[in-house]
Amino acid sequence: MPRRYLRGMNCGARPFEGTEKSQILAALTGYSAQRDRALIQLGVYSGLRVSSLLALKVGDVINGRRFHPRLRVARRNLKGKHAGLDIPLHPVAKIALGRWLVERRSRGERLLPTAPLFPSRQGKAQPLSRRRAREIIQEAAARAGLPPGISTHSWRKTFAGRLYEATGHNILLVSRALNHRQLATSISYLRWKLDEKADAAILSL
Repeated sequence: MPRRYLRGMNCGARPFEGTEKSQILAALTGYSAQRDRALIQLGVYSGLRVSSLLALKVGDVINGRRFHPRLRVARRNLKGKHAGLDIPLHPVAKIALGRWLVERRSRGERLLPTAPLFPSRQGKAQPLSRRRAREIIQEAAARAGLPPGISTHSWRKTFAGRLYEATGHNILLVSRALNHRQLATSISYLRWKLDEKADAAILSL
């Protein structure tokens, strides 16, 4: 395992590295594979916590058969509940969600706006539980033969790292996108990226 992960193991889940996300998506099989792929893709391209994702309803992403241009997350479904969130719906996430919703329709399901976007197989009126979501991604990572440390928080850390690079290392924008109230929280998410840059700076001396 890379040294930067060993330094920060006490920070919980690690981000996806290299092709790990693709390997996990490929390892998802069975009746709920499209649901689980849509959940992971939306997580990676929105940065939302698993609890916020699982609280989403069908009507939060589509109106009839058309996607909303943006994803609106109600304040009650966010940690801290201090403000709602309005973010773009990324094309990759939209494709994964589209495949999942088409599959649900093909099974004869009526997609009511109030129906959970990611329903449990135990009862379609109930959303997938956080515990089961964690088990799904960890089981897929194990089947793919990946090192430990993958969990539902991995997609949020992956999102943070990608956004950090895409914005030219602008931690303020990352903090805004993650809906953090404290900049220190965002910095803790990016410890692995900051460790990489510190190592490179030392070696360049």
